[in-house]
Amino acid sequence: MNLPYYHKTSLAILLAATTLACGKGNDDTGSTTTDTGPTGTTQQFEEGCILVDGAGGYKWLDDALSLASEGSVITLCEGEILGSVELTGSLTIEGPGADLLLWTADVNHPAISISGGSDITLTGFEIASTRHGIEVADSTGVSIQEITFADI
Repeated sequence: MNLPYYHKTSLAILLAATTLACGKGNDDTGSTTTDTGPTGTTQQFEEGCILVDGAGGYKWLDDALSLASEGSVITLCEGEILGSVELTGSLTIEGPGADLLLWTADVNHPAISISGGSDITLTGFEIASTRHGIEVADSTGVSIQEITFADI
């Protein structure tokens, strides 16, 4: 189902129904960028302000996550994320600050579920959820920094 600000993709690192409405720096012109993911497949993505390991510039969080490999750093921009994600493996998700990025979870789901993760870092955003903000199970090395919670 394609709804505004919702884009669903199955990923090796996570399953997501998530988008980021980029703030400053996103001209939303529909321009695209071509990139090659960890599987070696070349794909086109809408340009935006989300970075993978300091490069790229993707409009959708799940596009950035599809290009991320173990240990990658996803840098989010100002705006709002709508949806919930499940993370495994090793990954850092860093936002611009809790006052600049709000992550609103799907109804009756945590914003971020981590299961079987190792060395996952979350930093720099605010979470709103009708359930738990972040749920962690069977994981090691999970670091949560500079996260604020609203409406949990």
